[in-house]
Amino acid sequence: MTRTFAKETKALKELVSYLRIASKYVVPSIRDLVVSSLRTCYPSTRSEFCARPTDVSNLSDALYAVYAGVTFDIPDILPAAMYQCCALDTPQLVKGAKDSDGRLIKLQPGTVVACLAGKLSLLKLKHAHIDQPCATLVNDYNRESSCDDEDKCHLYLLNLVKEILWYYGDNVSFLYNDTNFDGDLVDENPLCSSCATRWKEIEMKGREKIWAKLPFCFGLAQSWPDLLAKAREE
Repeated sequence: MTRTFAKETKALKELVSYLRIASKYVVPSIRDLVVSSLRTCYPSTRSEFCARPTDVSNLSDALYAVYAGVTFDIPDILPAAMYQCCALDTPQLVKGAKDSDGRLIKLQPGTVVACLAGKLSLLKLKHAHIDQPCATLVNDYNRESSCDDEDKCHLYLLNLVKEILWYYGDNVSFLYNDTNFDGDLVDENPLCSSCATRWKEIEMKGREKIWAKLPFCFGLAQSWPDLLAKAREE
């Protein structure tokens, strides 16, 4: 039944409308279905988040989801929804974004501040868990795996680190599965298989560490277990 509801209700704004009705007239069955659908769209694990259908990526939908999570006490959808809101430009996040019908969707000032603070925290974590560890690969003696061509890889790594910091330094979309290494930059900086594998390992491990801290970044809870426990109490 949940799958049918989620399939038929494609827009997040429809889910929020159902949620308003369920809350106003106290209809637990409808609320449970809507909450289940929202949790599918904004899950607590990174693997589920990356596996979501592409039509969930609409940024105005993320604003609807944050509104729903705050208004109707669904705290466990907030980290993923607020993270997706961070992809908005700061003026859009502050002033709101229009949905498919042209309606302006805005967050409360306190929630906007939490998103902006969370974005800064995410970038600091990215620097600590991804950028810096990847940069250490530039030093031959720090490389944990043997390199097939140290001279070439040394230059490629230097250029790769420079370009990522220059072009992606303030980009928060790094928690998705498509890594910096998997993008266009690899064609310009063809690392050997050993260095490429090590680079990707650093990125993937870094992402998992950062995802684990997502609730804390947005001031929602100390950890995912704490937030999920809070959600069960609601």
